[in-house]
Amino acid sequence: MKIHQKIVNELVEKYKKDKSTIAINLFGSLARGEERPNSDVDIEIISENVRKWRLLKKKKYGIEIDLVICPKEHLIYQFEKYPYLCYDYLNEKIIYDPKDFMKNLKRNIKKYFDKNSKIVKFWKNKLKIMKKNKAMGQDPKDAIKSYDEAEIKFSREHKVTRDYFRK
Repeated sequence: MKIHQKIVNELVEKYKKDKSTIAINLFGSLARGEERPNSDVDIEIISENVRKWRLLKKKKYGIEIDLVICPKEHLIYQFEKYPYLCYDYLNEKIIYDPKDFMKNLKRNIKKYFDKNSKIVKFWKNKLKIMKKNKAMGQDPKDAIKSYDEAEIKFSREHKVTRDYFRK
């Protein structure tokens, strides 16, 4: 949709002016090429200067925007400690990455999942269910249950810590 692309372009231009922005990713239906006229815009800004992960809800031209601000250190921490929870990053589309930070991280994430087919199968199934539930109007916050289940199944401790979301 042209209006969605206009919003993405405007956000990229705005945030890439900030020297602390090291990468910008598109996720959700736009990244998959499955957007509809009423689809929201899901953007993730990776920053060196922010300390806490934040979700900002915005609206522009009548389109809802989920703007995720993610500290670089948090992303590195997530991948180093919880790689089995990082599958969804493979579905993100990198739209700004001047120093190849996300490109390199995604390459490492892909290598991890190439060696762990059980985890890939788990996430493909969960993402299919989440997508179906979202289409039926169910709250996507239920996705946290999938992260809990993955942590129990694939972590060394085999228990839920939710430390993945700590920062």
